[in-house]
Amino acid sequence: MLTLINLAIKGNALQDWFSGDYSKLSQFLASHRIDGVEAILYNEGPLEDIPSDTVIGLHLIYWPMWLDLWLNDLDRLYKEFINSQNVVNYYGFNSSEGFIRKYTEEFEAAKILGCEYMVFHVSQISIEETYSRQFHYSDRQVLDETAALVNKVFKGSGPLLLFENLWSSGLNFLDYDLTKHFIESIDYENKGFMLDISHLLITNPAIETYAEAIDYIKKILDNLGDLKRYIKGIHLNKSCFSGYIRENHLNKSEVSIQTSDFIKKLIDVYDHISQIDTHAPFLHEQIKEIVDRLSPEYLVYEFMPESLIDWESKIESQNKFLKR
Repeated sequence: MLTLINLAIKGNALQDWFSGDYSKLSQFLASHRIDGVEAILYNEGPLEDIPSDTVIGLHLIYWPMWLDLWLNDLDRLYKEFINSQNVVNYYGFNSSEGFIRKYTEEFEAAKILGCEYMVFHVSQISIEETYSRQFHYSDRQVLDETAALVNKVFKGSGPLLLFENLWSSGLNFLDYDLTKHFIESIDYENKGFMLDISHLLITNPAIETYAEAIDYIKKILDNLGDLKRYIKGIHLNKSCFSGYIRENHLNKSEVSIQTSDFIKKLIDVYDHISQIDTHAPFLHEQIKEIVDRLSPEYLVYEFMPESLIDWESKIESQNKFLKR
């Protein structure tokens, strides 16, 4: 098993914390007994300067609200985005073909980088649904449309393609039959799941303690039965256990609907999400039992550090509870 950390490889953290120097990043990884990085490519730029032994996985780009454009449902699309310029600014394109082009580019980038695996979010959620948790599209619709997109892009040989669970419509691991249907509908042979612990826990807002979280994870894994063999990776983190996740946020949804400034809508909803999907270390000794039980190929510490010192603290805290 390789233990990794997440990093926007062309983002501010690499520049601010390591002066854009990959050798400094490698020293940081080694000092904390980390084997490499699961990267995400937020920004354009050459890939040849990125050391192949540093980037083990590539987290593919993800748009939380993508299905309206994919299905060319313009009424729902403009209800969300207000105007066509916001659509282009957000996606970088304005038609369903754009998704195919972008994921094809990222598939090729993963090959150029020599990645062992890729991560694909399987989800759909609008801004307002993020507050209300009442979803327009069913899990089955999202799974089937994701499979349709994936089967147009990922063909032939390439890195392992891991599908990540979320807490909205789509892949959430709550239904054995739907999960089985989805993974079997993917034509790409080198496939599996990336289990995101925080996303799984958010599907049960009633959780208030680590002990309850452990019990819930075990219950879901038991229900997955033989499908557990597809879990090749784990995003290790925890979600919000406080009262915020259990509050009624419909007022925020109403405010968002009435807001004509799309950027403000995005900023507000990202703030809301960050208070739920906290990306904090999972500080309970039984998490090691969960990891050992699944024996994944990749264990990713997926945190949201505020500084390099904060990152070091989070990594070492997680190491402690995994007895590393």
